[in-house]
Amino acid sequence: MKHCTNLESVKLNETNLGEHELVLPAYITDIEMTKVTLPGGISMKHYTKLQSVKLNGINLGEHELVLPDNITKIVMTCVTLTGGLSMKHCSKLESVKLNRTNLGEHELVLTDNITHIDLDDVILTGGRSMKHCTKLQSVKLNGTNLGEHELVLPDNITDIEMTKVTLPGGLSMKHCTKLQSVKLNGTNLGEHELVLPDNITKIVMTCVTLTGGLSMKHCSKLESVKLNRTNLGEHELVFPDNITHIDLDYVSMTGRLTVKHCTKLQRFILNETNLGEHELVLPDNITDIEMASVTLTGGLSMKHCTKLQSVKLNGTNIGEHELVLPDNITHIESPGSP
Repeated sequence: MKHCTNLESVKLNETNLGEHELVLPAYITDIEMTKVTLPGGISMKHYTKLQSVKLNGINLGEHELVLPDNITKIVMTCVTLTGGLSMKHCSKLESVKLNRTNLGEHELVLTDNITHIDLDDVILTGGRSMKHCTKLQSVKLNGTNLGEHELVLPDNITDIEMTKVTLPGGLSMKHCTKLQSVKLNGTNLGEHELVLPDNITKIVMTCVTLTGGLSMKHCSKLESVKLNRTNLGEHELVFPDNITHIDLDYVSMTGRLTVKHCTKLQRFILNETNLGEHELVLPDNITDIEMASVTLTGGLSMKHCTKLQSVKLNGTNIGEHELVLPDNITHIESPGSP
């Protein structure tokens, strides 16, 4: 159909084009394909007017898919692209959405001007480069395997959300000065330390493996931390000075938990957490603490907490250490308490 000069739109459904390459006319503006077998590949690099591509259930075999320069949007679902996807030259491409897509061992290099990327159940063992994407603001990764490569986020990103992501090469975000919110769920960062950026205000982690440790002491604007079913390994966890709320639920960490310096900490919740043999020293100004099924064989120090009013301890093990309460406490709940 290359000779069809007036053809602007192509829609193919459940079509087998054999081993031949599909060459479309130069002036086509829109392509939509569903359940099409294209082992010979598709050539679209020369389509100067093509703006939108939608591919669903497509097998392009081992051929690289090179997108045209002027494309603005691409959506792929259940696509096999083991020959790789080339878009670095697409200066107008702003949005990329890939779902259940296999890009094989090739690196995915995003275009400089992209603002949004959404990868859902994508195989990318060749890694992905986005450090150069200065306009990228939002990254959403779900069920994605990035292989052993480090993921380096761009400087200006403001939001990141990851669910069931495999990142044994680590995640680099320390330089992301505009990043405010991080949500990680079911994510494996391997043995690399995760260093949070200075300006972050909120972090939520669920089922995260972080055996290399989590660094946040320098995050002066971080006020809230929630960790659920997270493994921090043997590293010490030091919270920033200005934090006001800490919620640890089913957290595994054999290293020390340091909060003594957190003068603005008001609420401290620990549930099903093992803090090993280290003593936990609470900050002076804390007003409320709640612990359930916590192992603290190194003891719990709160005698100096003159503003502490409420303590709830349920199934908490403080070993052989004496628990000395502060003078001003008004309410305490613990096993065997009246």
